[in-house]
Amino acid sequence: MSEPNIVKNTEVMRTPVLKDFSISALLLLASRAAVFGTYPFGVAMFAACFDKSVAYLGVTVLCIGLMTTGVGVGLVKYLIAALLFWIFTRINPPFKKNRKIMESVVCGASVFVGGLAVLTYSFVGMYDILLLFMESLVSAIMYIIFQKAKGLIDDGKRRNHAAQDELISVAVCVGVFITGLEGIVFPLNISLSNLVSVYAVMSLAMHTSLAAAGSGG
Repeated sequence: MSEPNIVKNTEVMRTPVLKDFSISALLLLASRAAVFGTYPFGVAMFAACFDKSVAYLGVTVLCIGLMTTGVGVGLVKYLIAALLFWIFTRINPPFKKNRKIMESVVCGASVFVGGLAVLTYSFVGMYDILLLFMESLVSAIMYIIFQKAKGLIDDGKRRNHAAQDELISVAVCVGVFITGLEGIVFPLNISLSNLVSVYAVMSLAMHTSLAAAGSGG
């Protein structure tokens, strides 16, 4: 199983190209996905998949997605987290082993630091600290999941099979993107997220194995 491609910082800043806007659309959906009233997925995807030479585009899309959820002052937390991870990529410490694990830790730590900055103004009780720990952990784990999914997609044409953990990672990512569609409702109370989720599971069942279809379901 080949290692997923890590986003390289080959340029300080560049003009966006077409592929940047396609990943931006997915980042917009990820930033809208929530768990326990928090939004850790956008920062994780920005850290794992977005080319940091167009980080200004990623941060802008992240902020737009969060604003559409009505996150309020919490927007500051995720903005701080994204900027901290971007600064980390500019420093680019020379990790020789377990680089992916170290970067996932930095991703979670960035969310934690951003959350602490917000809690200095809105702290209520220990529940806020526990929730922030949980959110930071989710961000760190999702960094790895997004990396695995990206690696499978990038290497898909050169490989005849995928590992089970990669299939599960792709299924989790699709679930996150579908969650980002919550709130979009057609006439007759038809939910777009429900339609896309059923279509996604049916597509997996048609084009992959039984195990992959089960993971996707």
